[in-house]
Amino acid sequence: MSGDGSNKPAATSSSEILRRIAPILAHQSSMLTISLLTLQPRSQLLMQALKGDTVAVAKQINRGATLVGLCELFLSPSFGAFSDRVGRKPLMLLAPLLALPLKLAVVLRPSANILLIERVLGDALRSMGGATMAAICYADLYDAEVDARTVNEFSNTAAASGMVFAPLLSALLLRRSSDPRLPYIASAVIAGAHAWVARGFLEETSRIRRTGSDSGADGSSKKQPILRPVWDFVRLFTLSARCRVRACLFTLHCMLEGKILQDQASILQLSMDWAADLRSRWTAGFGLAMSAGGMLMQPLRSRLSEHGALRVCHLASLNALLALLGGRFWLALLPFSLAQQRRAASSAWLITETGHLSIGRGEAVGWVTSLRAAVDTVSAVLYQRAYRTAFKRGNPFNMFLLPIAVVALCEIIRVHMARESKAVVADRRQEP
Repeated sequence: MSGDGSNKPAATSSSEILRRIAPILAHQSSMLTISLLTLQPRSQLLMQALKGDTVAVAKQINRGATLVGLCELFLSPSFGAFSDRVGRKPLMLLAPLLALPLKLAVVLRPSANILLIERVLGDALRSMGGATMAAICYADLYDAEVDARTVNEFSNTAAASGMVFAPLLSALLLRRSSDPRLPYIASAVIAGAHAWVARGFLEETSRIRRTGSDSGADGSSKKQPILRPVWDFVRLFTLSARCRVRACLFTLHCMLEGKILQDQASILQLSMDWAADLRSRWTAGFGLAMSAGGMLMQPLRSRLSEHGALRVCHLASLNALLALLGGRFWLALLPFSLAQQRRAASSAWLITETGHLSIGRGEAVGWVTSLRAAVDTVSAVLYQRAYRTAFKRGNPFNMFLLPIAVVALCEIIRVHMARESKAVVADRRQEP
C-alpha cells in the first residue's frame, strides 16, 4: 500500500510489474503494428491515386497529419474523463475493432479520400486507444516513482518493438507481392485477432469501474463532466516565466517529432522513386535507431548531466538533418538514435515545473498531451509550406532548413535555461 492510503504498491520488482502489465504492453505494441504496417503502402497507394503527383501526395500526407493532430487536440482532454465513466477496456477494444473495417475499406477502394479517412481515424484511434489508454492504465496500477520509471522503460521497449517489427513485416510482404494492399490485409487480420484476444486477456484497471465507487483515491467524482476545455494547455505559457521557457522548448521539440520527420522523409523518398519495401526498411531502421538511443541516454545523463545530454541530442539532431538535407537518408539514422531522445528531457522539466506550481501531475500531463497535439497540427501546415516553397525553387530537400532552424532555437533556449539554473544554485549557496 502506498503512503496516500491507496491500494497501489509502493515498490515492486521488475518481474512482477512486467507480469501485471504484459497484456497492456502487448496491446500498445499491437496497435502500433496495425498502424505502421500500412505507413509506406499508404504512400504508394496515394501515388497511384494521385497519378504520381508528388506535390499532391505531400499535401495529402501533411493534411492527414493536421487532421490527426486536430482529432487528438479536441478529443484528448475528454478521452480520459470518458474512460473514467465507461472504463479503460472498452475504449482499448474500440481501437482495433474500428481499425478492421478501415483497413478493409482501403483494400476494396484505395481512393485518395478513403486513404485520408483511414489515416486520420486510424492514427487518432491508435494514439488515444493505444498509447494514451495504456498510459492511463499504467497510472491506475502504479504511482510510486521507482515503479513509474520501470513501467516507462517497459512501455518504451514495447513501442520500439512495434516500430521495428511492423515496417520489416511490411517490407517482407511487399517483396512477395507488388500490390501495396497486401499489408492492409495483414493489418486487418492483426486488428481482428487483437480485438478477439484482448477481449479475454485485457483487465479493467479503472478503480471506479472495478469497485463501482463514485470516487477515486483522490476523492474525485466519476460524475465530473466528460467534456473538458480544449485550450487549458495555454496555461503552461502563463503560469510563470520558468514554466513558459520550458513550454517553449517542449513546443519546439514537438516540431522535431519522429513521426513528423518520418512523413517528410517519406515524401522525398517517393520523389526519388524509392520502392515501398525499401522505404519500409528505412522506417524500421529509424525505429531501431530510436530504441538504441533510448538505452544510451541513462549513461549519457550520468556522465554529462541533463543539460549536457540534451546538448548532445541537439548536436545529433543537427547532424541528422544535415544528412537529410543532402539526401543521405541512411547516414541520418545514426545521429537520429540520440536526436530523437530530446523531448524526454523537455517534457520531464515541464511537468516538474508545473508540480512546483502546485499543478496536479495528471492535469499537467493532460495539458502537455494537448500541447503536443496542437503542435502536430501546426507543424504539418508549416512543413507543407516549406516543401512547396523548396519544390518551387528547384530543391525539395531544402525543406529541412526549417527543422534545422528549430534545432538552433532549441539550443539557444537550453543555454538560457542552463545559465538560469546556475544562477539559482549560486544564490542558494549564498544564503545563510
